[in-house]
Amino acid sequence: MENRENSKKKDGRKKPTKSGEGTVRLKGLQEADASKSLEIYQSLFEFLPDAVVIVDGEGRIVQANSQAERTFGYSREEMIGKLVETLIPDRSVKQHTEYRKAYMLKPQRRSMGIGLQLYGRRKDGSEFPLDIALIPVGVGKDLRVAGIIRDYTWRKRGEEAAFRLAAIVESSADAIVGLTLDGIISSWNEGAKKIYGYSPEEATGSSLSILVPPDRAHEIPEILNKVRQGKRLTNFETVRTAKDGRLIHVSLTLSPIRDEAGNIVGFSHIGRDITDRKQAEEEIKEANERLGQSYQACEATNKELEAFTYSASHDLRAPLVAVGGLVRLLLEEYSNSLDARGGKFLQTIQKVTDQMRQLVDDLLSLSRFGRQALEISKIDMDELAKSAIEELKLIHSGRKLEWNIRSLPSARGDPVMIRQVLVNLLSNAVKFTRSKPEAVIELGGKIERETTVYYVRDNGVGFDMGEADKLFEVFRRLHPSKEFEGTGVGLAIVKRIIQRHDGRVWAEGRVNGGATFYFSLPK
Repeated sequence: MENRENSKKKDGRKKPTKSGEGTVRLKGLQEADASKSLEIYQSLFEFLPDAVVIVDGEGRIVQANSQAERTFGYSREEMIGKLVETLIPDRSVKQHTEYRKAYMLKPQRRSMGIGLQLYGRRKDGSEFPLDIALIPVGVGKDLRVAGIIRDYTWRKRGEEAAFRLAAIVESSADAIVGLTLDGIISSWNEGAKKIYGYSPEEATGSSLSILVPPDRAHEIPEILNKVRQGKRLTNFETVRTAKDGRLIHVSLTLSPIRDEAGNIVGFSHIGRDITDRKQAEEEIKEANERLGQSYQACEATNKELEAFTYSASHDLRAPLVAVGGLVRLLLEEYSNSLDARGGKFLQTIQKVTDQMRQLVDDLLSLSRFGRQALEISKIDMDELAKSAIEELKLIHSGRKLEWNIRSLPSARGDPVMIRQVLVNLLSNAVKFTRSKPEAVIELGGKIERETTVYYVRDNGVGFDMGEADKLFEVFRRLHPSKEFEGTGVGLAIVKRIIQRHDGRVWAEGRVNGGATFYFSLPK
């Protein structure tokens, strides 16, 4: 046995197989290959990133993959057996049906969608743009057509965005220019043409240097170096040259442009013509300089005028005092020697002299409060008000006055000057309530944001609000001097003191309805 087996191995002959055994083995291999191929096909079909819908010769859906479910929103069970027009917008159903019937008569591989603006319809009724490739399989009754569908909503949006961007770029009044990393112009919009004067044909392919004046040539390598490093320049103000040689002030924004891999491949240049703004700024600067010179001249004139006022007032005061004293002596020592008419003349001279002396004293006070240095400190306004009111009570002891004093917030200022403000306003209230049988004067204050506001209110004769702006002017009186004495300087002093404290004064009132005077001081 062993010898026979060995001899068979030696002569290389195979042992004969039973009849049909090789055919069965081949068939098994073919079935295994077919099964494997079917498995691969099913995997590809199921996991393709595109939707696949297979229809029969009547246009009914016989199969759909998972991506088709995601794309159209239907489950496979809902799609199978339905006409493919279920997935088409209503407005296109008739046209699609006619096309499908014609296609089934002569099916062939075909790509559709690009330029045709085809749309699909989802289960929820929403529509989306698509591309579709048709692949026929089989013939006659066994004909099947696979539609490979790609939702290109993202591409459509990108195309629309690109179109809108191009329209914006072209219609922009700013110069929008594309450049390579070597500074060569690659794109040129209408705004660039209007600002710089070059047409797109003239500018494209030229160097950035055509826009840069010789004295600004150093800017080019600096700009290119920064852009290559990925830096962005914003609101960079410089000067550029137009085609006709004009110098244009521009504000530039320069940004790197990157490709899909993130590499810097160029940069954008957005330029805004700010020549008019620069000219306006220069005019404003010159006007401010002229105004400053005028202000300095006015300041010098005002100082000279104040010095003159102070000097004149001071010089006038001495003779007025002398005249008043002499008149008083005449009335005291020679009244018996004068008749009634002569005595009346002397009394009139004395009255006028006293008025003039009071006016001179007020002018000296006005000048002093304008020249005197401020001694700023914290002020207890309650104590200051009590002191001023006690003084007025002594002067007007014969009057029936009702004082309503509210709690006053403290202030920062010159105590001497602020006391003068209170005295003047309170004296004003006392004077203009003289005709009232019962005079009521109120003093109060409150904090408002960054300021503290104080007020003096009375129930006196008031004033016409149409003339309120005249109240704080020197020598302006809204009531006859025969009715109410005074020189018309007291409120002007109030205004000057408050303005020196960076505050403001104003008043409200009505005829025979009382008045309220306000002043504010910074907190």
